[in-house]
Amino acid sequence: MSGVDFFLQVAGKWTAALPLIEPFIIKSSVGCPVLVVSEQQLVAAIRAPSSTEFKQLLVLASAYLRGCETACSAFIATFEGEMLGHGGELTMAVLQPTYAV
Repeated sequence: MSGVDFFLQVAGKWTAALPLIEPFIIKSSVGCPVLVVSEQQLVAAIRAPSSTEFKQLLVLASAYLRGCETACSAFIATFEGEMLGHGGELTMAVLQPTYAV
């Protein structure tokens, strides 16, 4: 099962949501699919979603996180921003489920 299929299965959406997310998936440097969820264009190769698409991406991402929470999954998380922990602003988060923890 591919990473995208796994994401959709956990979100409970399966292939019905694939056409929505395909334009917003990019491959990482190691070939891992990454779903870009951002109101504005964050990655040069990925266009900004319309308002409706962005809302649908948020619903799908929330459904995925609820599915992971139900399965008691552990995540590797990394956060980027300006002065985090000192009243700064979070600009990006990357979450990846793992069995290593």
